[in-house]
Amino acid sequence: MRKPPRPRVQLTCIVCGALYMRVPSQIERGNSGFCSRKCFFVRPDIMTAEERFWSKISKTESCWSWTGTIMKHGYGMLSIGGKFRLAHRYSWELFNGHIPDGLYALHHCDNPLCVRPDHLFIGTQKDNIMDMMAKGRHRSQKCKSASSILSL
Repeated sequence: MRKPPRPRVQLTCIVCGALYMRVPSQIERGNSGFCSRKCFFVRPDIMTAEERFWSKISKTESCWSWTGTIMKHGYGMLSIGGKFRLAHRYSWELFNGHIPDGLYALHHCDNPLCVRPDHLFIGTQKDNIMDMMAKGRHRSQKCKSASSILSL
């Protein structure tokens, strides 16, 4: 026996004004207000990208930690206009301007969640590798130090 269909509520999209249907549980969870993903990512009357960026930062005396979405490699991520951006790159561009093609936003503090602009610098992939080796974070250096400890 089939379940009866769940009751639906008709709503109006706050971006484009289109009518759409949602079940009450979606409304209770806050999954309403937008008729589509496209309108969800537009949201011009709710928050600008910069306002959303600032709402996801926890400032401490040292780092400004990203509290929003975190990628599996540990870097913060935010959506701007339906495209995903790394939070630390967005921070650099917010304070210092465009990052030229082929360059990276690197961390002085080695904290991938840090978006504090004075903890960031621009460099090439080679600069990133040299910085990693200088700070003893390269995989081969870890293996050498681990093997030297094991040989004691």
